[in-house]
Amino acid sequence: MCRSPTEKTSPWMADAFKKLLAANERLNTAYLLKEAFGQM
Repeated sequence: MCRSPTEKTSPWMADAFKKLLAANERLNTAYLLKEAFGQM
């Protein structure tokens, strides 16, 4: 079962979720940059 981040969660879970989102965003940016430079 998948919980949405807006559901009531413990503070550490909310913090972990935010950190996971931030890490995912950085990975996505790095991947997009790699792809962009690979096309040059």
